[in-house]
Amino acid sequence: MLRNEHGDLCVTINKGFLIMNLDVTKVLKQIDGAEIIDSVTGKGLTISNVISNALLVPEDKLSGEEQVKRFILATRIYDATLPVEISVEDAVLIKKCVAKAYAPLVTGQVWQAVDPTSPGK
Repeated sequence: MLRNEHGDLCVTINKGFLIMNLDVTKVLKQIDGAEIIDSVTGKGLTISNVISNALLVPEDKLSGEEQVKRFILATRIYDATLPVEISVEDAVLIKKCVAKAYAPLVTGQVWQAVDPTSPGK
């Protein structure tokens, strides 16, 4: 198992698969440290909001199976109030979708949360 700088468990091995714990409740920040406010809810924009929205952005030529997979993952993350366990495969998909849907300020923060070894961390 691996731990972050705070000693929190980040990665475990479950049935041979790497599983990461992702805190999706964290509110994202502006470059000056102020909270980013979600224009729809008027509340702080969370990692949960960003990932869920990014996974649900329509893409051409996605199979029905892939669409359902993204929907289930988005729902699980959106509904979470505690850290969510995600697979390495989920992390790769999340990073790809967030990068397509958001600007660098948001993408960078989400990538660092999903993958602490991402550039810039």
